[in-house]
Amino acid sequence: SEPRKRRSEMAEERPKLTLDDCLMIQEKTKDVLGVNYDITAEYVTQKADLIHVFENKKSYLYNDGVYCSHAHELLIGVLYDLFSDYTSKIGQSILKKADLSEILARIDAKCGISISELNNISGNVFNAANGILDLDTLQLSEPSPLNLILTKSPTFYDPDGECPAFMDFLERALQHQQMVDAIGEMIGYIIWPHYQTHKAFMLYGPKRTGKGTTIRVIE
Repeated sequence: SEPRKRRSEMAEERPKLTLDDCLMIQEKTKDVLGVNYDITAEYVTQKADLIHVFENKKSYLYNDGVYCSHAHELLIGVLYDLFSDYTSKIGQSILKKADLSEILARIDAKCGISISELNNISGNVFNAANGILDLDTLQLSEPSPLNLILTKSPTFYDPDGECPAFMDFLERALQHQQMVDAIGEMIGYIIWPHYQTHKAFMLYGPKRTGKGTTIRVIE
């Protein structure tokens, strides 16, 4: 999205931080007193792509082409690992539970977006296992954190791929080309990112006629 892109460009212009920048040091003794919440939040957002949705108060971390939920739980582990070499005089971690809450709150504020921005996906795209598929042109592009996508298919897109066994199964199960075409339209509608046509699909028929097989193939 454009607002997300502008924020990303602004972040690239800021000086890169190091882990030492996040520490609060006692000048005379050089003891580590704790962490600076604002600088630590900035450091994390420089290292990871994150979004926080204001309306539902959920945070997501970008990983392998998709924004994954449970970002806070993952970041807590990351923060403990980052500062694991720094302890207080009595050997305890310099990070306390209250510190984590303060840092996460600042990360959320830096990465906040509205739910309308999250749903405003540019174009008709499908997040396949091997890239972002443009459903209008059938061209693949590299995944990017600028694509605010929360789901990813485990299936690879193959422009030359065919499915003769599945097509033969549909023809035997349905016995009418019109019904085979309807199943194809249903599958296409399932992977389409928008819902302009408000329709529901129901597979109806006797037992062992292919309903479960069809659903498992779609899944």
